[in-house]
Amino acid sequence: MKLPDDFLYKMPTDYDKIQDEVNRKFIKNLLYAIGDMYREIALAVNLNVDLLRGQEKSEDPPDPDEGNFVLWMSDGTDTGDDGDILIKITAGGSTKTHTLVDFSAI
Repeated sequence: MKLPDDFLYKMPTDYDKIQDEVNRKFIKNLLYAIGDMYREIALAVNLNVDLLRGQEKSEDPPDPDEGNFVLWMSDGTDTGDDGDILIKITAGGSTKTHTLVDFSAI
Protein backbone atom coordinates (compact mmCIF):
# COMPACT_ATOMS: atom_id res chain seq x y z
CA MET A 1 0.00 0.00 0.00
CA LYS A 2 1.40 3.38 -1.01
CA LEU A 3 0.86 6.37 1.26
CA PRO A 4 -0.22 9.66 -0.31
CA ASP A 5 2.54 12.24 -0.92
CA ASP A 6 1.09 14.68 1.59
CA PHE A 7 0.80 12.04 4.29
CA LEU A 8 3.81 13.41 6.24
CA TYR A 9 2.61 17.01 6.13
CA LYS A 10 1.62 18.10 9.59
CA MET A 11 -0.85 20.90 10.09
CA PRO A 12 0.37 23.28 12.77
CA THR A 13 -1.47 22.93 16.01
CA ASP A 14 -2.46 25.84 18.21
CA TYR A 15 0.48 24.90 20.43
CA ASP A 16 2.88 25.15 17.47
CA LYS A 17 1.51 28.59 16.56
CA ILE A 18 1.79 29.81 20.14
CA GLN A 19 5.33 28.41 20.46
CA ASP A 20 6.40 30.11 17.21
CA GLU A 21 5.06 33.44 18.50
CA VAL A 22 6.83 32.95 21.85
CA ASN A 23 10.08 32.18 20.02
CA ARG A 24 9.73 35.28 17.83
CA LYS A 25 9.06 37.50 20.85
CA PHE A 26 11.94 35.95 22.77
CA ILE A 27 14.38 36.54 19.91
CA LYS A 28 13.13 40.10 19.42
CA ASN A 29 13.53 40.88 23.15
CA LEU A 30 16.96 39.24 23.20
CA LEU A 31 18.12 41.42 20.31
CA TYR A 32 16.85 44.54 22.08
CA ALA A 33 18.65 43.48 25.26
CA ILE A 34 21.90 42.88 23.36
CA GLY A 35 21.58 46.32 21.77
CA ASP A 36 21.00 47.92 25.17
CA MET A 37 23.99 46.08 26.66
CA TYR A 38 26.17 47.14 23.73
CA ARG A 39 25.22 50.80 24.25
CA GLU A 40 25.87 50.56 28.00
CA ILE A 41 29.24 48.87 27.48
CA ALA A 42 30.25 51.42 24.84
CA LEU A 43 29.27 54.25 27.17
CA ALA A 44 31.16 52.70 30.09
CA VAL A 45 34.28 52.17 28.00
CA ASN A 46 34.15 55.73 26.69
CA LEU A 47 33.71 57.26 30.14
CA ASN A 48 35.52 54.97 32.58
CA VAL A 49 38.85 53.94 31.10
CA ASP A 50 41.23 53.43 34.01
CA LEU A 51 43.81 51.36 32.16
CA LEU A 52 44.48 51.08 28.48
CA ARG A 53 46.61 48.26 27.14
CA GLY A 54 47.73 47.54 23.61
CA GLN A 55 50.11 45.50 21.53
CA GLU A 56 52.44 46.89 18.87
CA LYS A 57 51.26 46.70 15.28
CA SER A 58 53.35 45.99 12.20
CA GLU A 59 51.15 48.08 9.92
CA ASP A 60 49.12 51.25 10.25
CA PRO A 61 45.41 50.79 10.92
CA PRO A 62 42.97 51.90 8.21
CA ASP A 63 41.79 55.49 8.24
CA PRO A 64 38.99 55.93 10.78
CA ASP A 65 35.58 57.21 9.73
CA GLU A 66 34.82 60.93 9.90
CA GLY A 67 34.83 62.18 13.50
CA ASN A 68 36.75 59.17 14.84
CA PHE A 69 40.32 58.33 15.83
CA VAL A 70 42.49 55.27 16.38
CA LEU A 71 45.50 54.82 18.69
CA TRP A 72 48.23 52.23 18.23
CA MET A 73 51.82 51.36 19.10
CA SER A 74 54.19 50.87 16.17
CA ASP A 75 56.77 48.11 15.88
CA GLY A 76 58.75 50.27 13.45
CA THR A 77 57.65 48.43 10.30
CA ASP A 78 55.24 51.10 9.01
CA THR A 79 54.70 54.63 10.39
CA GLY A 80 56.64 55.44 13.57
CA ASP A 81 59.63 53.82 15.20
CA ASP A 82 59.52 50.77 17.42
CA GLY A 83 57.57 51.62 20.60
CA ASP A 84 56.10 54.93 19.37
CA ILE A 85 52.46 55.62 20.25
CA LEU A 86 50.55 57.14 17.34
CA ILE A 87 47.11 58.57 16.72
CA LYS A 88 45.24 58.78 13.44
CA ILE A 89 42.35 61.28 13.31
CA THR A 90 39.77 61.92 10.60
CA ALA A 91 38.06 65.30 10.77
CA GLY A 92 36.92 67.85 8.24
CA GLY A 93 37.29 65.34 5.44
CA SER A 94 41.00 64.67 5.98
CA THR A 95 43.00 62.14 7.97
CA LYS A 96 46.17 63.02 9.85
CA THR A 97 48.63 60.84 11.77
CA HIS A 98 50.68 62.14 14.69
CA THR A 99 53.23 60.60 17.06
CA LEU A 100 52.01 61.09 20.63
CA VAL A 101 54.94 59.35 22.30
CA ASP A 102 58.40 59.11 20.76
CA PHE A 103 59.70 56.04 22.58
CA SER A 104 63.36 56.78 21.76
CA ALA A 105 63.05 60.18 23.50
CA ILE A 106 61.73 58.80 26.79
